[in-house]
Amino acid sequence: MRESITKLQKVSRMDRKKWDVEKLSNDPRYENRKEYQQTLQTELRRGNKGEEEEGEELDVDEQWKKIEQGITEAAEETIQEQNLTTEENWFDEECAQIIEEKIEQDEKC
Repeated sequence: MRESITKLQKVSRMDRKKWDVEKLSNDPRYENRKEYQQTLQTELRRGNKGEEEEGEELDVDEQWKKIEQGITEAAEETIQEQNLTTEENWFDEECAQIIEEKIEQDEKC
């Protein structure tokens, strides 16, 4: 009898958000670094207040979810997503010519 292993569902790269982290550089043109840091501190404090009021500690998974949520919300407010170009025009005349030559050579053989 043969056993099969179920496949884990993978997160597509297209579903992931890519943040415009260049805005966080030390370059004076981008003032978002301090704003992001302040927003992140505020979000993390807000997440911890609920824990302190209840008087009980959260398990590691719940703590991680709050941290992840704080980072995501701070990034959404300050640095936004990076504008990605889905297609780059790499297939040009040179590529087309090489493919045509290869097809012609294959037909000769």
